[in-house]
Amino acid sequence: MSVITPNSPSQRWLTPIIIFMAVAAAAALGWAVISIASPTIITVVVVGLVLAVLTVVRAEFGLALLVLINYTRVSDTLIKYQGFPSVAKPLVALLVVTVLIHWLLYKEPPRGWDKPLILIGFYTLVSYASLLFASDQATASTAFSDLLDDVIIAMLIVLLMQRFQSIRVVVWSLLVSGTFIAAISVYQYITGQFTNAFGGFGQAAIMNIVGESNDYRIQGTFGSPNSYAQVLVVLVPLAFDRLLNERRLLARFAAGFALVTVVLTIIFTFSRSGFLALAVVAFLTLLHYRPKLETLLIGLALAAALVLFMPAQYSERLSTLTSFLPGSTSSAQSEVSFRGRINEYAVGFLMFADYPFLGVGLKNYPANYLEYSPRVGIDPRREQRAPHSLYIEVAAEQGILGVLAFALILIAVFRGTARAARQFGEMGLRRVQSMTSALSIGMIGYLTASFFVHGSYPRPFWLLVGILLSVANVAAQEYRIFHSQQTGRAPFDLSISIAQTYEQE
Repeated sequence: MSVITPNSPSQRWLTPIIIFMAVAAAAALGWAVISIASPTIITVVVVGLVLAVLTVVRAEFGLALLVLINYTRVSDTLIKYQGFPSVAKPLVALLVVTVLIHWLLYKEPPRGWDKPLILIGFYTLVSYASLLFASDQATASTAFSDLLDDVIIAMLIVLLMQRFQSIRVVVWSLLVSGTFIAAISVYQYITGQFTNAFGGFGQAAIMNIVGESNDYRIQGTFGSPNSYAQVLVVLVPLAFDRLLNERRLLARFAAGFALVTVVLTIIFTFSRSGFLALAVVAFLTLLHYRPKLETLLIGLALAAALVLFMPAQYSERLSTLTSFLPGSTSSAQSEVSFRGRINEYAVGFLMFADYPFLGVGLKNYPANYLEYSPRVGIDPRREQRAPHSLYIEVAAEQGILGVLAFALILIAVFRGTARAARQFGEMGLRRVQSMTSALSIGMIGYLTASFFVHGSYPRPFWLLVGILLSVANVAAQEYRIFHSQQTGRAPFDLSISIAQTYEQE
């Protein structure tokens, strides 16, 4: 969506809309001053009204806010720790209104939303059908309601990301949101302020490290070190890409700062799944970008410096990963967490075997765990457990239809982004092509960690799905225009010209 300008075809609507919003803002501000005693809340109201006006005038601004607020659970954290009302829900409503304003009044209908709607809609329908077999209907219904919120946000991203410029906006929004909480985590770990939650943005808890040893693990805003590391891994290739390809020195410095803080935070989570995902992402990033020798040497020196910040027990915890290697003298079953994971995976397969078509119901794996666990007999703990794998979770709770719907989304994501990267390259948009590849590698990192992390916090996943489907959609739509221009069948397109100018600077 473009910026509303005085030359817009429906310019006559602009003045009445702004006047109406100004009057509404003044009325709301007056009510806040009279009715609310808290200066903090009044400040939030004022800032919210300003952001609302900016969002309607420039939809990409609202898109950036949507990513910032939801990728790192800012809204949920403010609700839980500060007692704020939901920030995300009013923003979603405002963005829906913004889409309608641009669509109906400014004749800018969103393009290419039908295929993502079919893919996401199919998965949603399968999830709803799985409720038929749920033994814990209350949990299943709540989970489905949360899923609806997530897929609505994913589709909203598809509706908002319509031009080249929005891709860079989203990439930097992801980096800013992740760097914000990662910087807090790094400061928290270095200073040892683990009991200070930093307003909910710096959660930490004493958890098992290795064997009988326990220590603090960083959790950020997620309350889970593994989920936190999983979300941050996505940002590593994005930061590396911006470090290499941004034009301005300040932007490159910001990207470098993001890269360092994110990698350190992943280490401070002590997450083995996060480490494996980081290793995969690092390998794919180096393979794709093939940095110059001097850049590689600087990177190695930086990595060596980061080792100085590595916790004493980190390497010891990672060494337990060798328990699964052939010929290992240690037994995987001697490690408590490994033994539990094996039991949980086996239970998931048993659930899938008993309910192959639609599973045991959305988020009903824990409710059925104690019934199946004795049949496996590896883990003696008599307590509800999670599946600790997104793929086993989908199979156990939504059956073969859920697996199929999930696989179709991932196939569309990676086929679409691969095609998009090729199309951006043909249009001469190398920087946009590079960002597309970085997003794909980030998603691979997220899915790698998903082998060992279930969907406790699924919203980042759906945000990424919406973003990657949008990137493919933008490339397809703009390539069609570009190709028509090349053959003289379409008029000059300003968006493509702006993007090409950015490439040449």
